[in-house]
Amino acid sequence: MDNYLIFGEVQEWLTAHYKKHGREFEVQEAIRSLSRKGQVHQGIPRKPDFQKWDFGNDSTLVELMHIYPIFIRETESANEFPLGHLVDSDQKQKDFFITLAHFYAKNEYRANDTYSLIYALHGSSRIYIQDREYSLETGDLYMLSPNTLFSVTAMPGDLIFFISIEEGLFSTAFMDLIYKNFGLSAFFRMLFRKGQNSFFAFYILPDNEIRYLLQHLLMEFLTYDKYADEMSMSYTKILFSTLLRRQCQKDRPGADSPEAAAKLRIFDILRYIEMHSADITLSDLCRQFHYSESYVSRVIRSTTGKSFSTVVTEFRMIQAQSYLTETDLSIGEIALEVGYNSFEHFSRCFKKNTGISPREYRKRLL
Repeated sequence: MDNYLIFGEVQEWLTAHYKKHGREFEVQEAIRSLSRKGQVHQGIPRKPDFQKWDFGNDSTLVELMHIYPIFIRETESANEFPLGHLVDSDQKQKDFFITLAHFYAKNEYRANDTYSLIYALHGSSRIYIQDREYSLETGDLYMLSPNTLFSVTAMPGDLIFFISIEEGLFSTAFMDLIYKNFGLSAFFRMLFRKGQNSFFAFYILPDNEIRYLLQHLLMEFLTYDKYADEMSMSYTKILFSTLLRRQCQKDRPGADSPEAAAKLRIFDILRYIEMHSADITLSDLCRQFHYSESYVSRVIRSTTGKSFSTVVTEFRMIQAQSYLTETDLSIGEIALEVGYNSFEHFSRCFKKNTGISPREYRKRLL
């Protein structure tokens, strides 16, 4: 088993140094300091009994997290998270990682080589993604593609989960579901393709069901047998299924604000853009959903990190790739079908989005 520190000990170090020096320190600084003092633990850590978590009392969760292990390696990168990789009883690296954000920690960018989920169980904070600032309110869940730089601020009272998921588990748990329910798998694969540095934001109001799933994800992460990954996959899939079910519900508690209501309709908005991507305009979209142009633009930007025009272009590229692989239409005909009157303009857009020309794309497939 890897060496580890205790979440509560790291938090106590950050809190004490903040009060003493009046500034935040990096989590890495706390880890290095505690390691030099010989406070690193070895062996199998004591497992918090998360079944004692009273879902209506978040202070219980905080108490349980106090003895939660933070696994470390001998050499740490200042820009890497999670800090260590837990293995199961067969010494297989886990596909899953879950923890809470530290508060009084310096606001540093980091990037995971896995998919990252940041979920606000409680609190009101900010998240920074690729130098852009977004709100992180109770119920917000941000899903980030691998190697996307992000940073989260947290203060006492905030409960913000970091969940890291390997690519295979993410694809099984999410991509299959998004295709079955909304037919948007191609869009999300493009959104989350490697090197894209993208995110998607959901709104999923915390309740006992969500807290139950988070409870069991925490428990399975700290279970060391060969079945823990399968259990984690099952709970992750249930979490995503619950998320998508909530997106389908028209009347949901907590969705009384216009911003929340619009977030809940984002899949409907995306599907409408996809179906009319060849000729849709922002004013068309606003008439369909009865929102102002500035409002729709803001919702699309806050949930995808992209502008309306960029989302339209990506749907056009998805449709163009389908035509190139499944039909004998000429490239000029395909350009017209997906909404481009100029062959040259279509080719430039296609190459910008895929890295190769339409002709080369078809040639490689053939």
